[in-house]
Order: sequence, then structure tokens, then C-alpha cells
Amino acid sequence: MRFETKEGKLKGYFTAKGEQTETEMTSAEAKGDELILAFTISGYDINLVITKKDDDHGSGKLMDMFEVEATRVK
Repeated sequence: MRFETKEGKLKGYFTAKGEQTETEMTSAEAKGDELILAFTISGYDINLVITKKDDDHGSGKLMDMFEVEATRVK
């Protein structure tokens, strides 16, 4: 996943396994210490919420069912 701010709006991108090109996420929003993401992959609408732990780590839930861990890649 990759994120950038364009014209004051957060945009998110991801590269699906086996793909060479990035796909833009349906939505990406930073709200306080949370990153709220939505995207479609393999025909499924996915939502993901990641809460910041520190400057380089986060944790959250995928589809409110699966726990996720996030690490910033520099």
C-alpha cells in the first residue's frame, strides 16, 4: 500500500499479488489516529481500519473480523 495527499485529499493505492500496476483505493481517510480504507480486490469490497500505535506501527481490523498489523516501510 502507498498513500499520498493530492489537492488536500488523502489517496491510497495498492498492488494486488501477482500484479505489476497499482490500483487506486475507493476511499482513504485519516481521522485522528485512525486510517480508514476501502477498496475492491478480486471482486470483493474490503474495508480496513488501522489505528496508530507509534510513528512506524499500527494495528486494526480487516472487515471487522481479522486482526491486522501495519509497519511503515521507509
